[in-house]
Amino acid sequence: MIATRLAPRSFWRLTKAPLVVLVFVAIVALVSGPVAAQGHDGGGAKDDDHGKPGLQGDEDDKGDKGHGSVAATGGNNVMVPLLPPSPPPLGNTSSVCTTIASADITVPNGPPGVIVATAKATVKVFHVSGTQDRGILTFSNGSDCGGGGQAAHLSPFQVTTFSAPSTAMGNLFYESTVFVQMSFTPVVGLNHINLNAQMTNGVGTGVTTGFQTNLFDQAGEANIVLEFHAQ
Repeated sequence: MIATRLAPRSFWRLTKAPLVVLVFVAIVALVSGPVAAQGHDGGGAKDDDHGKPGLQGDEDDKGDKGHGSVAATGGNNVMVPLLPPSPPPLGNTSSVCTTIASADITVPNGPPGVIVATAKATVKVFHVSGTQDRGILTFSNGSDCGGGGQAAHLSPFQVTTFSAPSTAMGNLFYESTVFVQMSFTPVVGLNHINLNAQMTNGVGTGVTTGFQTNLFDQAGEANIVLEFHAQ
């Protein structure tokens, strides 16, 4: 009888742990099933194709540079007598239309526009009781006092019939300030504009009071501003 030699205990101690690991791996493999093959890497998505940039639009044509405004001033520092016609017609009560100040403005060549004329002037009226004194100031590019045929262009002043005489309290005149405004269609280049005044009723005849002589109605001490505005 052949004796079977058993492996020493030390052998079983050394091989016991690996066997346990192999058994565990086999069990996990049976439960989990075969490992699927790794798929191929998908190709990266392509960026959307960008359209080509459009052509740049033409710049808008810039309009002509505006000429803006041009201004000028004029006037005087004296009073101008408003005299009756010489010789005065029978029953005449008005004075001659008289230029009391003027101003010039140069309009550039360019778009059309308008001249606006404004002024401040002083009027002095010699008044006697029982007479209505009335007058007007207006602008003109000539020597007339018609205001271009429009009443809106006339700046009136007056002393009523029953007002006390201007000499009653030591005053020689009734004095007031009158404002005037009018518009003009200009010409290219120099534009000459006059500020005119006229007594339309009760014109003084140069009476003498005490030591004062030639007491005519007067207008003056005027300041004029002309402005051109391009449209």
